[in-house]
Amino acid sequence: MKCSCGFENLPDAQFCVRCGAALSPQADLRTAMSSGSATPAPAVPVPTKPKLGRRLVIGLAVVVAAAAYWWFSRPEPDYVEEESGLYEVSVNGKLGFIDKNGMVVIQPIYDAGFRFNEGLAPVNVQGKWGYIDTHGTMVIQPQFDGAFLFINRMAPVQLGLGSNARWGFIGKDGKYVINPQFKGVSYFQGGPAPVNVNGEWGFIDKTGTIVIKPHFGRAGLFSEGLAPVSQSGSWGYIDKAGTEVIKPQFELAESFSDGVALVRSSGKYGYIDRDGKFVINPQFDTGTSFGHGFAIVRVADKTGTIDKSGKFLLNPGQVEIPTPYVGDGVIAAKTVDGRGYIDRVGAWVVSPSWVVQDAEPMRGGIARVRIAGESCYINSSGIVIWGTPKGKSLDTLEKERKESAAAAAAGAAAAATVRTINTTQITYSVTYPGQGYAPNLDTLGPGSSGPCSTPNSAHACLIDIALGCSSNIWCVKDVYKYSVVGIGAPQPTNYVITATPFNSGSSGNSFCSTADGVVRFRPGSVAAPMTSVEECSSWAPL
Repeated sequence: MKCSCGFENLPDAQFCVRCGAALSPQADLRTAMSSGSATPAPAVPVPTKPKLGRRLVIGLAVVVAAAAYWWFSRPEPDYVEEESGLYEVSVNGKLGFIDKNGMVVIQPIYDAGFRFNEGLAPVNVQGKWGYIDTHGTMVIQPQFDGAFLFINRMAPVQLGLGSNARWGFIGKDGKYVINPQFKGVSYFQGGPAPVNVNGEWGFIDKTGTIVIKPHFGRAGLFSEGLAPVSQSGSWGYIDKAGTEVIKPQFELAESFSDGVALVRSSGKYGYIDRDGKFVINPQFDTGTSFGHGFAIVRVADKTGTIDKSGKFLLNPGQVEIPTPYVGDGVIAAKTVDGRGYIDRVGAWVVSPSWVVQDAEPMRGGIARVRIAGESCYINSSGIVIWGTPKGKSLDTLEKERKESAAAAAAGAAAAATVRTINTTQITYSVTYPGQGYAPNLDTLGPGSSGPCSTPNSAHACLIDIALGCSSNIWCVKDVYKYSVVGIGAPQPTNYVITATPFNSGSSGNSFCSTADGVVRFRPGSVAAPMTSVEECSSWAPL
C-alpha cells in the first residue's frame, strides 16, 4: 500500500515505514473512482506526524534517564588521600610537624599523633585525642579515647577503653554524626562503612543506618563497588546492596584496585576480576594490591613486581623489598649496596646507601628513614631535610661512612702493629739483657742495608724494614706512621710507642703504648712522636 509520501508499504501495513504516517485505503479508493468501478466513500482523516519538538523531548528524557542510571550504579572511584605537605617528627618524646624544607611549622607539644588528611590530624594530649588543623590550632578539643583520620569528611572515634570501648563517627565540626555504639568500625572510603555489632560485621550508611545486616565474620572496605567479606572462614564479595556477587571461595581477599583484587587460594596468591575469575593465577607466596600500574609479589622468599598481565617488571631477587608498601609510585628497597628507593622496574630513584638503616614509604616526595639510629627525613633527591645530618646528601654521608670505616680498619691495624712492637721490645730486652729496651724502631729492624742476615743488638731484625726504618722520627707502614722513643740512657728502662695517621687531616685515631703493654688512643693525629710516659698514660685505654 502506497503512502502519501510515495513509499510503497506492505498491503496490510497500518503505518508507513518511511514517515510513520497512518495508512488508509484512501489512495486505492481514488483509483477506483476514476475508473467508475466504485462509489465514493466518506473520507477518512489521516493523522499528522508528531512534531519535531515532541520527539526531541522524548529523546532527551531517555538520554537523561540512562545517564542517571549509570551515575548512581557506577563503581565509586577509589579514595585518594590528600597530601598535606606536613610530616610528623618527634623531639624529646613529643610530636610536631615539619614542612618539605624541614622547617618546624607545628611545635612538638603532643604526646602522640598521626598524619594529616583532609586538613586535620588526630593528636593526643594527656591521654585524650583531638584534632588540629595545618596551622596547629586545636579545632576539635581532646575528648576521645581513640581517633583516626578523616576520610570523606568523617572520622572514626572511640569512647571508653577495653571491653567498654565503642566507636562512632564525627564530622569536621567535632560533633557526632553517628553516636559511639559499635565494637569496631572502618572508613566510609568507597561506600558504606564496615561495622562490628556483637562480634559480626555489617555495613552502615553515613546516617548510621544499617544497610547490610551484620552476619559476616569479617569485612573489608568497599572499592570499585565491591567489598570483600568472609563467611564460615571463606571470602567472597558483595555489592552495595549486600548482594553476593562473587561467592565465598577464597582463603583471604583484599579490596579491588585497578579492576582486580588480590586473593589467596590453596595457600598461593593471585588476582581476580570483577566476575571472580583469575586473571593472574595463584602462584605467589605473598602479594599486594595493584597501584600505580604494578603490584609487589614474593616468590620463594624473593620479591619482584608484576604488571596486570602477570608479567614480571622486576624479576624476583634483583633487590630485596623489606616492606611491601608503595608511596609516590616508588618502593623502599635494599641491595648489597644498602637501602634506597626504586621505581617499578627497579631503576634507582634514590641511590642505595648503607647509612640508611630503615626506610618508610615516600609521601609527597618526602620519606622518613633511620640514619645512625636517628629518625630523619630525606627528599626525592636524597638530601636530608630533618635530623642531625640535615643538608647533607646520602651520597655524602655514604662517602663519610666509607672513609670512617676505612679509618676504623686502618686504626685497628695500627693498634695491632703497636701490640707487635710491644712484643718485639720484650723479645729484644730478653735477647740483649744488657741493652734494656730498643731506643728506636731502627734498632728493632734489619737496618738500612736489609734484609737482615745476622741479628745483633744494633739491628735485631724483629720487624721488617718498612716499620723498622732508619729514620729517627717516623717510619711509615700503610696509612699510619710509627715511632719508638727509649726512656732512660744508655740502656732504656721504658719506652713510648706513637702511631698516628699519615694524613694529618684524617679522622682516625692516634695510639700510644709503653712498657706496661696497654694500648691507648685519642681521636685525630699528633704532630710529633711522644716522649713522655706520663703523656701516654693520660690517653684513654683501648
